[in-house]
Amino acid sequence: MSYISSDGLSWRGLLKGFPKATNLMQPLFEAFTNSLEAIDMRKKQGVEFSPYIHLDFYFNQTIERNNDGLSRLSITDNGVGFDDDNFKRLKVFKDDTKGYDNRGSGRIQLIHSFRTATYKSVFKQDERYKFREFVLSKAESFLQHNSIMYLEEEGDAEEGAEIKTILSLADLRTKSDMAFFNGLEIQDIKESLLEHYILYFCVNRNNLPQIIINYYHGSNRIATQYIKTEDVPEVSHEDETINVPISKMSSDMKRIEVSGDSIEVRIKSYKLSQRQLKKNSVKVTCKREVVD
Repeated sequence: MSYISSDGLSWRGLLKGFPKATNLMQPLFEAFTNSLEAIDMRKKQGVEFSPYIHLDFYFNQTIERNNDGLSRLSITDNGVGFDDDNFKRLKVFKDDTKGYDNRGSGRIQLIHSFRTATYKSVFKQDERYKFREFVLSKAESFLQHNSIMYLEEEGDAEEGAEIKTILSLADLRTKSDMAFFNGLEIQDIKESLLEHYILYFCVNRNNLPQIIINYYHGSNRIATQYIKTEDVPEVSHEDETINVPISKMSSDMKRIEVSGDSIEVRIKSYKLSQRQLKKNSVKVTCKREVVD
């Protein structure tokens, strides 16, 4: 249908100011976080539904039936979807009205790693079922229109259609990314998600969405993993809160000055089994994600 540009914003220049994340898992984390938030938003509408997130990795395969390149990564959730409000937020760079401490720049990590990020979303708008399909990319054809988004199609969906959003990430941009994903075992994905979202999983241990990870060779599913309640540690100590003074470097850069202000830091303690525990650690979290 049309490219969607932003007034007063040069996407070509802006992309240079937001480098690709050093963590090659970041596109997956960005997509997974968006799914969690979409589910949370739908719950707040008072809707009864069984939330889920499905991660489907599609690989080509060698003659020996080994991975031979990630052709597509698909993330499906049955959260609120890209209704008019959420689609409007996506069109505005660094829009923070959704909450969750969003910076609105996660989409950039998707297109730094993959050539296309295609969304197909079914949602309810004013009690009517609607759908919206659009593509994100930093391909030259997009940048020539000062855009990273192309609206493919939107309109009415069938009455009673399943509300869900499918994000398809296709065509990795670099050989290093290709080699990284090619070497990932399905258990590696599960462990990475458990580590990165440890706070979210622990706080929501008894109310997790259904989380399924599938590996495919072509159209044949070769492996499946689940993230379940028993994968998540229980709280081993009551929460504690400490006040940490806010400090800054002095103007001459020779000493640290402590201000009169402080912030509250909440401490949650969890005991992991020997099977899970590789080393003792302290994790700092923001947006319910582990901060690198």
